[in-house]
Amino acid sequence: MFPLYENLTYNRSDLPLILYKFVTSNESDQRIHMINYTSTENRESVTTPCYNYTHWHSSYEILLILSDETELYLNGDLLRPKCGDIILIDAFDIHTVGTKHNHYVVLIDPARLHTSTDCFPLHTQNKYLEKDGPYEKIRQDIEQHIVRMSEKLLDEPQPSTLGVLGDIYNMLAKIADYKRMIEPQSNKKTPHHSASTRGMQKIKTPPRKRRR
Repeated sequence: MFPLYENLTYNRSDLPLILYKFVTSNESDQRIHMINYTSTENRESVTTPCYNYTHWHSSYEILLILSDETELYLNGDLLRPKCGDIILIDAFDIHTVGTKHNHYVVLIDPARLHTSTDCFPLHTQNKYLEKDGPYEKIRQDIEQHIVRMSEKLLDEPQPSTLGVLGDIYNMLAKIADYKRMIEPQSNKKTPHHSASTRGMQKIKTPPRKRRR
């Protein structure tokens, strides 16, 4: 089965953001309580039953895991994050995320950002920020931005757009810092050559003849 393309709808024209949270409401029937913080109406809903589906999209996705015994697939790799871990999903990554686990989902449209970002792409093995791991300070900062955005969007009828945008860009800056630390080689600019140019470089230039 081919992975599905998820056509995302950004309800707020002033924010390049979709933010929602899945919470298991009842273990017996596995009903899921979903809060969509960026929805303009019907913010809370119940999804039943739990489901998993393999998909991809053109947005960045950040998952904040809120329960243990979670499983997800990212580009074919099985991950088992624990409560507090953060997963960084690049645009066009193929991933399978189940709704039966408690987690925040942050989606950011890179086409609607007002500046270029250096936070993505990341190598697959570096897309897992483990709680109490070597990059705990960065993980904590990202978690704080996610929780702060959810509180602003839920508690304030018309939250400050600049305040939420500040959290978005600061969060992306933290991810860029993480990338610079964990993937230093990817920050070095390498010249891009086409196939024909590479072939031409193998040919030795004949020496010039001196004029008499």
